Amino acid sequence: MVLSDARLIGPVVATFFALVGVYLCVSLGMSAWVVLSMGIAACLLIGHPRKLLSLYFAWLAVSGMLEALLGRLIFIIWTDELLTLLLLGVAVATRFETGRALPEYRVFSRILAGLAFLFIASFVANRPPLRAAVHFVLSYFRFFLIFYYMRLFVTPASHVWFLAMFAIIFGLQFVMNAGWLLGINPLPNEAIRDGSVDFAYGSWLGVTTVAYMAIASLCLCVAWFNMEKGFGKRLLAAITGVICGVQLWITYTMHAYLFAIVCVGIQIALLSRRTGQKVLVGFLTLTALLIAFRPLERLVEEKR
Repeated sequence: MVLSDARLIGPVVATFFALVGVYLCVSLGMSAWVVLSMGIAACLLIGHPRKLLSLYFAWLAVSGMLEALLGRLIFIIWTDELLTLLLLGVAVATRFETGRALPEYRVFSRILAGLAFLFIASFVANRPPLRAAVHFVLSYFRFFLIFYYMRLFVTPASHVWFLAMFAIIFGLQFVMNAGWLLGINPLPNEAIRDGSVDFAYGSWLGVTTVAYMAIASLCLCVAWFNMEKGFGKRLLAAITGVICGVQLWITYTMHAYLFAIVCVGIQIALLSRRTGQKVLVGFLTLTALLIAFRPLERLVEEKR
């Protein structure tokens, strides 16, 4: 099993982290104890890559609401970046331990190299504080890390685990946003208080993040509908797709609407087997973009 020897490393790293962390907690105060507990839990999951990813997604699902309820405390930022670094460490360690790369590793590494060059050039030109630069990299490059990590560790045998985790997180966003829309969610919402339409930020505390997750969910529903043969399961996939569409719509994010048309079109094209079907899907997608642009723009402006 990948990283089977690393399971012996996890407790050692966690112990070292605890010894150093207790010393820091004495001087940094209560918030550092939270970072320490999350760090120890994450270190113990070294050698358990899918459980570590589950912990990471669970943290992402609640960190936004913690920030909304408690404020932008330092432990929230530290914990977020600590888990990102652990994902990176496990992915890199696996790459060197096994000596194998993903089939698309070369393309992936070239894209990252290009982005890294732009970042370094920008860093040299603007010379921001090192702390801010590290935060920028861990925040905006994490999506590439997550995709690579999942491609490396999520196998066909574990796809049910991934889909269940994804469905739970998306369901949490939909329940929270629908509750705010209907006025039955007791949690505070600054956008509603200020009279803004950008209320559908769920537990992510970001409207665009919820919109992008709804787009990903729509694409999964398209694949689910295509995979199933029975009427009942296809109907369930279609209903789920409608729920994803509703979630996307109440974010009132114009560019996300257009992005959804493109992504769903690409998904359908990838699932199509014949070249003629792919060309037809591409034509219909382009047509839908041209037709929908102005009406969607007017609808969003009216809401705002």
